[in-house]
Amino acid sequence: MTDHTANPHIAVLGGGAWGTALACVAAKAGGQDNPVTLWAREDSVVDSINTQHVNTPFLPGIPLPAHIVATTDIQQAAAADIILAVIPTQHMRASLAPLTATLKTGTPIVLCSKGIEKGTGKLLSDVVNEVLPQAEPAILSGPSFAKDVAIGLPTAVTLAARTETLAAYLTNAIGLPTFRPYFSDDLIGAQMGGAIKNVLAIACGIVEGKNLGESARAALTTRGFAEMVRFGEAMGAKAQTIGGLSGLGDLVLTCSSPTSRNMSLGLELGQGKTLDDIMTTRTSVSEGVHTAPILVELAKQKGVDMPIAQAVSDIVTGAQDIDTAITNLLARPFTAEHETLSLYNEQSGSTMLFCIYGTDKENSLDVRLANRTAHLEYWGNAGCVQLGGPFTSDDGEQMLGSMLVVDVEDRTTVEALVKEDPYTLAGLFESVDIRAWKWLLK
Repeated sequence: MTDHTANPHIAVLGGGAWGTALACVAAKAGGQDNPVTLWAREDSVVDSINTQHVNTPFLPGIPLPAHIVATTDIQQAAAADIILAVIPTQHMRASLAPLTATLKTGTPIVLCSKGIEKGTGKLLSDVVNEVLPQAEPAILSGPSFAKDVAIGLPTAVTLAARTETLAAYLTNAIGLPTFRPYFSDDLIGAQMGGAIKNVLAIACGIVEGKNLGESARAALTTRGFAEMVRFGEAMGAKAQTIGGLSGLGDLVLTCSSPTSRNMSLGLELGQGKTLDDIMTTRTSVSEGVHTAPILVELAKQKGVDMPIAQAVSDIVTGAQDIDTAITNLLARPFTAEHETLSLYNEQSGSTMLFCIYGTDKENSLDVRLANRTAHLEYWGNAGCVQLGGPFTSDDGEQMLGSMLVVDVEDRTTVEALVKEDPYTLAGLFESVDIRAWKWLLK
């Protein structure tokens, strides 16, 4: 990692409302002697910021610090000590690609956009790792409207980074009394909440547009949060991250205010407008439209039930009209509310039960037998196994993999144990899935 300078040069990639708001934060935090570079595609944005100190196309009427310097040359950002990437998710990969040869090793790329990449199903941190392997990805996410942040209204966000040292460096660079980052080491969880809440905000907007009432919106938000928890944990997120600012906090904001681009889109859908008509009148991106189908596909792969996300996906892709989607959603069988909650609370500090599912590769019986003794001895000495055994095909004739239920303090401990498992070291498994134990049994 590069040395952390006392007064870092900050560059913001993206000249929309949110990028401009974060440039304001960086400029105020750094002071007048520390210019902030803002890269934008549009000449009109650059001219407006540099000559009038306002972003008329995307954030009109809000004066900007004079030491924000806008440019259409992205290479001017490559020399920065910290880069805030505020590019729409579906354009992030292509926009970062020109920095491959010029970005300094260890430069933090703080991802401030929300969504999942279309076509690959990858999170933006994975995109950065592929496009800019020399960079250090971090995540900034939470309940924050651009206008509120730009004019200095109190805001709190999650800042996720691999190390607390990096998080402290970034917090010192952009933190203000009115803009408070809270540290997390859960990059997956910080991204999951932001991506899923966009989809749920569309659903809440539809409820508003159809005049279904505040009770319906509260129920949808709560059950949507249950979907967020289920999917987030299946993807490796921590429960406390999903329940924090970047998950529940962002969900509450975007599901309760038409200022949200995604909720306002749902509102117009509920009022009878077509998606094409809505999109043609907008200059900003409503990421939930792109995320919904990707989210549903990933949920199916993980075996996670997400009926609200499915309904939104069906509506934005044209698979169902709104009335049919609502009818089908309300006609679902009754179930127990607590089925979505973890048996143990990670925040309590107590131990948790985790399920480890190792799916065998084809023709791996010889590998299994050769390492069976070492595998059993390893887990026998671990002192944390509560249940264990193989799982087989429906007819019981073919062994498909191994399952263990272990009692440990956190997911990191499970991952470390799995990494040293003789079966894992021998390359027996096609995949290993770690999940917090649920109330699954009826």
